[in-house]
Amino acid sequence: MSRLAELPNVTCKLSGVSMFAHDCSIDSVRPWLEDCLGAFGPDRCMFGSNYPMDAAWSPSLQDLLDSYRAVIDEAGEAASRDIFASNAARLYNLGQVASEQPR
Repeated sequence: MSRLAELPNVTCKLSGVSMFAHDCSIDSVRPWLEDCLGAFGPDRCMFGSNYPMDAAWSPSLQDLLDSYRAVIDEAGEAASRDIFASNAARLYNLGQVASEQPR
C-alpha cells in the first residue's frame, strides 16, 4: 500500500474492508482505514461501498457506514467531507457537491 501511495496519481477507494476484517465494527475497520489514510492522506482517499458483498459481514449498509464514519470523523470535518464527497466529485469530475453529506 505504501508503495502505491508514493505514486501521486494513485488514489485509494475505502471499500470492501469488512470482507477482510469479517466484521463491520469500528474496532474491526479502524486498522484498515487508518493504514489507508496514513499512506494516502484524506485528500487521496474516498469512501466506497462493496454492497451487496459486504452484507455477508455487515447487518446493513448503514451499520457499515456508521463504522467508517466513526473512524474517519476523527480525522476532522474537512477530511470527512473530502473522503465522503469532495474527492469523488473531483476524481470523477462530478462538479460541485453539497457541503453537507447525509448521515
